[in-house]
Amino acid sequence: MEARDGLLKEQLPLHRLLYFILFFPTISSGPIDRYRRFVKDEQKAWTKEEYADLLYTGIHKIFIGFLYKFIIGYAINTYFIMNLPAITHNKILGNLLYMYGYSMYLFFDFAGYTMFAVGVSYIMGIKSPENFNKPFISKNIKDFWNRWHMSLSFWFRDYVF
Repeated sequence: MEARDGLLKEQLPLHRLLYFILFFPTISSGPIDRYRRFVKDEQKAWTKEEYADLLYTGIHKIFIGFLYKFIIGYAINTYFIMNLPAITHNKILGNLLYMYGYSMYLFFDFAGYTMFAVGVSYIMGIKSPENFNKPFISKNIKDFWNRWHMSLSFWFRDYVF
């Protein structure tokens, strides 16, 4: 899209495009990155101190991802969602609790995976963009959408709307 829109001034070699598209930490579920930003990080010669900071941040993000996905997400699914039929006998209340519980599970599961991807990309020297910014503290649905899967929201904003 950036090449088509004329945002890239230089010719884009196939191997560089493939490296960007197939960048393994983000290929399966994002976050969605921009080629110009990606290349700037890829070509940057990080100092020892800068890379140490990237490494620390990357490892921290991986541990946060582990917490989100395998502890909080797992607990919500296993101890709350799976037990809802046993603890709620009111169908309306059960559906409401399921809706909120599943939303929380989906957030922690997907945000955890995304934190893994961002953490690994930091370790590889690429500062992939964040994908979530506390969506459940949003004041309205527009704010929620802007905080949930931000890289997809920005991509839609820039290339579709």
